[in-house]
Amino acid sequence: MRITILGAGAFGNALKDVLLENHHEVKFYDPNKFPDTTLDNATAEAEAIICTIPSAFAKDTLEKISNKNIPLINASKGFLDLNTFKPFPNFSIISGGSFADQLIKKQPTILTATADLPAQLFKTNWLKIERTTDYLGVTLCGTLKNIYAIGSGEKSLKPNTKDFREYIERSLSELKFILSANNADPHTANLSCGKLDLIMTCANSASRNYQFGDLIRRRNHIDPSTITATTEGFSAIQRLANSNLRIPSGCKIIKTIIQKVDNATK
Repeated sequence: MRITILGAGAFGNALKDVLLENHHEVKFYDPNKFPDTTLDNATAEAEAIICTIPSAFAKDTLEKISNKNIPLINASKGFLDLNTFKPFPNFSIISGGSFADQLIKKQPTILTATADLPAQLFKTNWLKIERTTDYLGVTLCGTLKNIYAIGSGEKSLKPNTKDFREYIERSLSELKFILSANNADPHTANLSCGKLDLIMTCANSASRNYQFGDLIRRRNHIDPSTITATTEGFSAIQRLANSNLRIPSGCKIIKTIIQKVDNATK
């Protein structure tokens, strides 16, 4: 198939390698890295489009795609609902606990897909694909784990410790509660897009979300204008107030993180 990837960052390039291994043709749209390739030119002959650009910039780019009947696969995280993708009738998701370097090195990996197309495109002998039809659950798992990663950084948690394991267990329980409260399937949190992604993100001290949490721990105030749009957990917290996402009162961890972020960035 002829595939266009929106965004030529680390993850977009890692997905490109998998697609090439499976004998697909790949073209990028990325105005920063390929300024001579317009969106229309990049998608003109595409049989599928894969979105890997940060959620803060995805909506504007997707709105400019003229042919919205081309199958769209979202591989980006940070969305609180599915509204951005509703104009695309052939929309699906691929997500999970995997960093770009794992895919590049062909390390055993599990991803979660919501339709046949992404499952077929990315399946290899080292990459396992789980299936679910819970689009909203996969979307929320990919966003909320970034907020929990801020909390992990704020607590300076380290992998393979009792405190870290307890934090993951409690966060996973909350995540299931939030999914259920928003009419998603709580069992989705047990898939790679949920538990595995949560563990990997909260354990990664080099991630922007973890480092942002660590910054909150060390400072009384952070100028919000200095926080990049790719700190997805902060972006999600900013959008929560104007979203329809329900966070039940019993979800103390995520509510505490949100309060600490609000206090530090006022």
